[in-house]
Amino acid sequence: MSSFGQYLASVSVPIAQRVLGGLGFGVVTYIGLDAVMTQIKSNVLSNWGAIGSTASSLLGLSGVPEAMGIILGAFVARFSMLQLKALSQIS
Repeated sequence: MSSFGQYLASVSVPIAQRVLGGLGFGVVTYIGLDAVMTQIKSNVLSNWGAIGSTASSLLGLSGVPEAMGIILGAFVARFSMLQLKALSQIS
């Protein structure tokens, strides 16, 4: 029975190391992406407030804020897909 315990320990340790390594990589990636997106959003909002009211109204009517949201969402989705691909290569 001790050989079964040794086998179980020898199999479970590498699996646990890969899972914890993958989780750590994912957390670091998420935190970095969140920081970058927060900075981009704050820059966009501060610059949006700097333009004139007429230009702001015209851009708002033409859908620029929605387009910026779609672009930022696509950036996050693409980055997430790249990280999932990289994570699958690590594991």
